[in-house]
Amino acid sequence: MKIMIKNLPDYEVAYIRHFGSYFEPSDHWGRLGEWAARNGLFPPTQNYIGLSIDNPEFVAPELCRHDACITLPKDFVKEEHSEIHFKTITGGLYALYQFYDTPDKLANAYQAVFGDWIPQSDYVAVDKISLEFSMNNPLDDPEGKCKVDLYVPIKKKLSKDELITEFEQAQDWVISLKKHSENDFFKPIAKDKWSVAEIIGHLAYWDKYVLEEILPNMKQNADINSIDFQELNNQASNYALSGIFGMSLIDQFVEGRERLVAELKGKSDAEFYVQFKINGDEVDPDSGAPFSMYSYISSFIWHDNHHKKQIIAFFNSKYSEDFQVK
Repeated sequence: MKIMIKNLPDYEVAYIRHFGSYFEPSDHWGRLGEWAARNGLFPPTQNYIGLSIDNPEFVAPELCRHDACITLPKDFVKEEHSEIHFKTITGGLYALYQFYDTPDKLANAYQAVFGDWIPQSDYVAVDKISLEFSMNNPLDDPEGKCKVDLYVPIKKKLSKDELITEFEQAQDWVISLKKHSENDFFKPIAKDKWSVAEIIGHLAYWDKYVLEEILPNMKQNADINSIDFQELNNQASNYALSGIFGMSLIDQFVEGRERLVAELKGKSDAEFYVQFKINGDEVDPDSGAPFSMYSYISSFIWHDNHHKKQIIAFFNSKYSEDFQVK
């Protein structure tokens, strides 16, 4: 498949959000087009961009979010348009795949980029939303096909030492949580979600499990039997809520991460890239990359950042609410 590497700028956009299946018709594109026309915003000067925010493999169809966006000129006055939403789409390094087929096949393009191209490339995916630049109107196409420039966020693959350093840096932001109160530490970050304490306990339990059970068995062609994820998550949650102080949880995470990092630093390059199986699978279903120490730790960095974003959003929201109350 043909992929081009592009650097994109930031884009200021107006958007309308739709909740529902990505594979069913919706009117948010039409409503955005009407708003754009009333305000003199037309291609090719401005670009229509679709954002498929959720993965339908993990999110119920009715809860999947899709943003229909149009880019804005620099002099656009947002304050005069309370009827629509605005945001910034951040630029950076992207892999561009030019798609031309019926709209229902767009999911195949994602699978091709993430599952086929990225694992064989010198790049890894970044935890940002892919951009779907709409290059035509399928209603005007004789075959009903859409032209989409699909931009997938990427970064250069790290070396072994760079990867370990990034993995090690999670300790810094976890230690920074000590500035928050014990009371806040044990509040759920959202309805039916874990507390910050449970998240840190979860990270600590996984580090301990990897260090003691997974890492020693990462050998060529080995088939590692991994524990049931939910079982380990439940153990971590129960421990975090057993009466231990939140600050002690942080200390335990840091101590465990330091031990795991020290073990990783002691591995040779040959050991770090040796391939193995987990529960009979040769390939990580999330990244599409063959299982190795490198790919496994890469997935844990993504996992760290996922929970970091949750925690930051929780405290930002809480302090915003506190300020409003005061």
